[in-house]
Amino acid sequence: MAQASLRLTGDKELLAELAKLGDAMARRVVRPAARKALTPISKAMKALAPKGDTGQLKRSIGISVKASARTGVSGLVGARTGFKIIVDGRPVNPVKYIHLVEFGTAPHGGHPGTSARPFMRTAFHANKSKSEEILRVETWKNIKKLVKAK
Repeated sequence: MAQASLRLTGDKELLAELAKLGDAMARRVVRPAARKALTPISKAMKALAPKGDTGQLKRSIGISVKASARTGVSGLVGARTGFKIIVDGRPVNPVKYIHLVEFGTAPHGGHPGTSARPFMRTAFHANKSKSEEILRVETWKNIKKLVKAK
């Protein structure tokens, strides 16, 4: 079995190597790296999420990483779709109100409005550099694994 090694550093070299792999291989490399890179942001969001009465907002936070030929790999952190609990006999889905918690609401229809509680932006900004570094390291690690396997 032939053995190969990569000894490149920096973002330009990383993108060049990913381009050589082709779309399918690049997704196999980047997708798991993206999931791992989003973990610190997800954990911070859960830690910072307002508690509320049910705790459902915190429990609904998750990671979704998707790959497509058209858009490449994209990752999201936030309330998971389809996550519902029953409150006062009716289903409640945090996807429908997480933005209202983050940005607050203006007074409307006799309601005084609510103050913004920016836990998502706070978690993102506090962990952005760490996540970028994890993405770089994990992507390189996955490229090396792929090269060794060939």
